Amino acid sequence: MADIALNMQTDSSKPARACNWCGTDISHRRSNARNCNDECREAHAKFNRYGQGKSTFGPPAPKQCDNCGALYSSFDPKRKYCEAKGPCGQAAYRKSESGIAYFSRDDVRERQRQASRRHAATDHGKNYYAERDALPHNVKRREDYRRSLHGMQVNRENQRNRMGDRALAAILTPMTGA
Repeated sequence: MADIALNMQTDSSKPARACNWCGTDISHRRSNARNCNDECREAHAKFNRYGQGKSTFGPPAPKQCDNCGALYSSFDPKRKYCEAKGPCGQAAYRKSESGIAYFSRDDVRERQRQASRRHAATDHGKNYYAERDALPHNVKRREDYRRSLHGMQVNRENQRNRMGDRALAAILTPMTGA
């Protein structure tokens, strides 16, 4: 068997390649081809897109969310909500027995109350970003970015946009003359 493989490689300058989908020889195709024809290429792409053990005929039929009623598509047969970790899943958890038991605990209610007080006391989070941007390491990082090639390109693009806006405003504003 090893002799046959060795002879195959020595007979031709290119090693024999097999199609990713059907396994036939594709040495007659271009050097970077992975499939023998268009049908195999499309079948292999569809298989990669939808995965092994899933529908090879496209996405599954849409399902209706148990919480909001919106339509969504999912390969997971156990999924009930359009966003499992989003608002629908959270709302359903809060309504469930385990969610009611968790959120009615005294320690959880106290943490929620403290968090809402902190949030309201800090201008609803606006002040946090101003303080964060004023920290020395963030100032240095912004300066380093401005000096970088990408930062200079972005700065030039912004300058061009501002100049264009000014020119357009000068053209569109009515002239007041004496």
